[in-house]
Amino acid sequence: MTNPFLNAIEEAASQTNMNEAQTGGEYTPPAEGLVRLRFVGYIELGKHEKDYKGKKSQVDKVQLLFEASGPKHPPREDGTPIMFSQRLTLSTSDKAMFYKLFKRMNPTGTATHMAQLLGNAYIATVVHNTSGEGDQKKTYANLRDKEGVWTIKEPFLDVFNEETGDATRKAVAVADPITPIRCFMWQYADEAQWQSIFIDGTWEAKTDDSGKVIQEARSKNVYQETIKSASNWIGSKMQEILFAGGEADIPDVNEVEGTGGAASDDPLEGAG
Repeated sequence: MTNPFLNAIEEAASQTNMNEAQTGGEYTPPAEGLVRLRFVGYIELGKHEKDYKGKKSQVDKVQLLFEASGPKHPPREDGTPIMFSQRLTLSTSDKAMFYKLFKRMNPTGTATHMAQLLGNAYIATVVHNTSGEGDQKKTYANLRDKEGVWTIKEPFLDVFNEETGDATRKAVAVADPITPIRCFMWQYADEAQWQSIFIDGTWEAKTDDSGKVIQEARSKNVYQETIKSASNWIGSKMQEILFAGGEADIPDVNEVEGTGGAASDDPLEGAG
């Protein structure tokens, strides 16, 4: 499939090698078991606050989107596919979940940037985890096993011959994507990438039985809004592009203070 962001991705890949580790409501989860995936979204979100054991820091975040298909994971009745959305710290530390996932998705090391893998087919094992008790108990679908290891891999399965004991590597067919490719790379941003992550529409306000609003209406355009809330948004390449086009103003310093929070629900996410 044709990747409309190829030039920007190649520029990013020429400057970055992610293979090189740095030391140091009602919800029905997607079915457990084998799932076919297309990697359809790589969105760098900028720097956001991380609170780990009471220690706060600013870290780069990235959103990864995988479109599911296959007998156990068909599109919904409205034709939209199940999506697995993973928000991770963008780090190539050898212990980082992002780095470990990149290595599983790029076992030959051919790609040097995660965005080069957009459009690629994969398979994974969906694992269910539960949290809470009683009425508050919820089940979540994940692409990591009980030990936290990624289950995503290239779309091949080993088929064993019981008589000979030999194994044959068999390719698994993965459907073409229904959703468009979404890509946003912070240092290599341009208008096409910005438009690719725009989501139109608004989530309606939620009310209780008495009609009291318990959750205000909110935009579905979570990726652009999350990027704009990043602590390093002001002065970023995309902010300057929008400002030059008259689409963004530079706020007062008091308005910038406190930025870095994440936006709310991911409208594309079906699990994860």
